[in-house]
Amino acid sequence: DDSVAPQFLERCVTILDRDSSVVLCYARTRAVDEQGAVVREFDPRDFDSTEPHRRFCELVTTRHGHNAVFGVIRLSALRKTQMIGAFSSSDRSLLAELVLLGRFYEIPDFMFFKRHHSGQHWRVYSTYEAREAWYDPRRAGKKTYRTWRILQEYLRAIGRAPLSLRERISCCICLLPWMRRNRKRLYRELVPGRARSA
Repeated sequence: DDSVAPQFLERCVTILDRDSSVVLCYARTRAVDEQGAVVREFDPRDFDSTEPHRRFCELVTTRHGHNAVFGVIRLSALRKTQMIGAFSSSDRSLLAELVLLGRFYEIPDFMFFKRHHSGQHWRVYSTYEAREAWYDPRRAGKKTYRTWRILQEYLRAIGRAPLSLRERISCCICLLPWMRRNRKRLYRELVPGRARSA
């Protein structure tokens, strides 16, 4: 459903070839509807710091940083990750692993067009439980701890990354604002009840 500008791959590969410290190259993103009309432009992000914890903080504390997953990833870095998992928001955990391995470069031009339409899974499956079953049918009817899973995966990414103790601690500190912002979801997931709207 999504589309890219004709020069998208060439521009991304040029950046990756030029700078070995970049593990992922992507472009500014516009959301488009089923007819191709622009419905939203996503703000630029800064994953360019030489300090891993600063890149990690940018990823976990800002919204829509996960658009970077639609870029071109250096294979040697991707092989060091757990890849995309069979659970909701697994793109975020993949990006967390990657951003701790190296810098992301965002091409300043709008070259990626993210399609918004009625058939997207997050529109069709309105609860976290339904989405988890879409990813993995074995979890159908089971309680979902989506926000806790994301937190767990972020912590695993920090634990797996080749970081100094100082960087590792700094990354953990970065999760405190994320936990504060998601505290209601973290709490609700521990309380018995019906499926929650996503």
